[in-house]
Amino acid sequence: MIRILISVIENISKTSGTTVRARSIARILGNKFDVFLVTRANSIDDVLMVSLGIEKNSIKVVRPEREKLWNVKLIPIILSNRFHVVYCVADVFGFFTYYILSKFLKYKIIFEAHSLMYKEMKQISKLKTVISYLLEVFIASNADAVIALSGITYSFYKRFNKNTFFIPVFIDVKQFEREHKNKHVLGKVVGLIGPFDILPNKDQLDFLYANMDKFDKRIRFRIIGKCNKRLINTRIEYTGYLKSTKDYVKAISELDALLVPARFATYGTKNKIIEAMACGIPVFATWNAVKGLDFVENFKNIVICEEDQLINIVNECIFDERFMKEISLNAWNTIKKYYSIDIYKNKILYILHKILKSKEVISELELNKLKF
Repeated sequence: MIRILISVIENISKTSGTTVRARSIARILGNKFDVFLVTRANSIDDVLMVSLGIEKNSIKVVRPEREKLWNVKLIPIILSNRFHVVYCVADVFGFFTYYILSKFLKYKIIFEAHSLMYKEMKQISKLKTVISYLLEVFIASNADAVIALSGITYSFYKRFNKNTFFIPVFIDVKQFEREHKNKHVLGKVVGLIGPFDILPNKDQLDFLYANMDKFDKRIRFRIIGKCNKRLINTRIEYTGYLKSTKDYVKAISELDALLVPARFATYGTKNKIIEAMACGIPVFATWNAVKGLDFVENFKNIVICEEDQLINIVNECIFDERFMKEISLNAWNTIKKYYSIDIYKNKILYILHKILKSKEVISELELNKLKF
C-alpha cells in the first residue's frame, strides 16, 4: 500500500493553525493511504490520534518538544521506512532533510506553504528577511509540488514551481454552529482568540487592555485560548486553553462579534477568522489581520479598518441588529462556498495522484488501484 509521511514540526496534540491543518490532511489521506505521522512533542494525546484514524505504531514523536536537532532526528525515521510521499505541513526546517534523502530514496515531496515567511520577517529584521526569502525560494524550486493556503502565497510559489496549487484553509462546516441572530440584546460579548503567548497575538491582547474603557460600556469581552497575562476586570472573562473542539466552537458561537486587532501581519489565513465566520459571527479586524485572507468583502462578510478606527466602528456597528445579521449570514455563506473541506478533498487526492505517476516512485499496478 502507498505510504505517506505527514511531517509537522509543531506538537500535533496542541491546537494551532498548523496542527489543525495537519489533522485534516491526516483524515483525508488516511482513507486512501497508509499514513505515518512525525511530530515534535514531549507526549501526544492518544485519544486524539485514534480520532484521526492513525494507529499508535504509525506515529513517531521526536522529543523533546523544542528539540533543536529536528532535522537530524528525522534521518533514521526516513531510512527505516519506505515512503512514497513526504507531505510537509509548513515544515520549513524538515524540508531540507527530506530533500537530501529523496535524491537517494526516490520519494516525492509535497510542501504545504501556510504563509510567506520572508514577508513576516520584514516586520522584524532585514537579515531574517533575506534568509527567509532564500529558504522559501529553495523550497519552491525543489518541492515536487506546493500547496499554498492563500492567494498571495500561491502567487509567490508559482513563480518557481509550476506544480503549485491553491487550496485554502478549509474546515468541516458541520462542526460549527450557524447562528444568524444576535445572542445578547442589551449588552454584547466580543471575543479575542489566542493563544496569546505567540508574537502575532500578543499585540492584540495589549490593544484590548489599553483601550477597553473606550469601548461602549455595554460590551463585555471573552478571551478564548491560552492567556497568562490576565486582568481582574468584571468586563473580561477567560476560557483558558480549550482542548475540546466542541467547547471551542461553543465559546465562539456564543459571541456577538470577534475582534482581531492585529498589528503583525502573518500573510497567511487566520483560522480563527474562518472559524468565527463559519459560526456566523461577525468579524471586526485590522488590515494586517486579513493579509493572506481570500474571498472577503469589506462591510459585506467582514468589517476591516485601520487600528485607530476600530473602536469607533465596533461601537457604532455592533448594536445595529440589521447590519450584524447581514454580515453574519454573508460570512457563513462565504465559508460554505469557499472554505468547506468537502470542496477540496478530491483536489488533494488529485495532487497525490499526479506526483505518484512517476514510475520511480510507484508501479503502474499500485497507481491503478487508486480511485479519485
